[in-house]
Amino acid sequence: MRGWSGVSWDGSLPTRQLLDLDIESLLDLSGRAAEKALAINPLTVTAAPIIITGACTTSPGCRHCKWEHLKAMGRPPFIDDRSVGALTDWAHALADAGMHRAFFGTGWLGYRLPRQVLEKVEDVCAAEPRLEYYGLFGALDRQSHFDLASAGLTGMLTSLESPSERVYRSFRPGGDSLADRLKALGHTKEAGLKAWTGFLVGLGEDADEVAWGLDALRQIGPESVSILPFEPFEETAMRDHPPTDELWLARVNAAARVVLEPSTVLFSDHYRDVDERFGAAVGFNGSYITTPPSKAFGSQAEGPGHGDRPGS
Repeated sequence: MRGWSGVSWDGSLPTRQLLDLDIESLLDLSGRAAEKALAINPLTVTAAPIIITGACTTSPGCRHCKWEHLKAMGRPPFIDDRSVGALTDWAHALADAGMHRAFFGTGWLGYRLPRQVLEKVEDVCAAEPRLEYYGLFGALDRQSHFDLASAGLTGMLTSLESPSERVYRSFRPGGDSLADRLKALGHTKEAGLKAWTGFLVGLGEDADEVAWGLDALRQIGPESVSILPFEPFEETAMRDHPPTDELWLARVNAAARVVLEPSTVLFSDHYRDVDERFGAAVGFNGSYITTPPSKAFGSQAEGPGHGDRPGS
């Protein structure tokens, strides 16, 4: 690993100015922060989805929703309302494959998590204790967080989706809001659950908005963060929107590594060659594995690739 010995960062340089540094200086800073982070969490944390249902009550629907693409492709986890038995079998397979975490996923079903979903979460957590479980349900109310903590969850995966309300509503015109998600992360901490959050980049946000988002993440104090790229997919309203620029994705992740606590697990979804070009300097120590390497999975691959777009 290269030595990171250039500029220093002691918190005095505003986050916005970090984003304006030339890429070599920024990567130098993030590289030294990465050394500290990897000393605390040297092993890569792996995580995979357990999709409970592809049902979603968001109206109007999200213009970028990858799940709609997967439904159109006929992917069963995103079409079926899955039984406890099927979910438990999948959890066993994830644990057998060596996964560290699983995140239960549904479309947004409202602020109060339906009882039938909560019961499935509880049953799977009890049946397969080798995994840490997180919930990917969008913004939920306070009671739902306490209910999920009692059901056995380790934490909640609640993405901000975008650090810009302007951009957020451009691709997510209905359903919960950015403010709702920030409030939900407060409920997460209050319920004693670990907070896993982040946002997408490449949807038209500017550097000022990203700086605000990074500062918000730092104030939240999450255990894990995912800053992920937008990718266009067929069967979505944003299929013609350009994909995220790799250098912008690397720049935002590098700035995140600098400003976040060293103990933060920073997840990658292995977008293009970002890991190969910038991974050492960013210090990714979390990995989305949507098709774990195990014969137990056969052709039942749960994940849509690139991290399931956490927070959707």
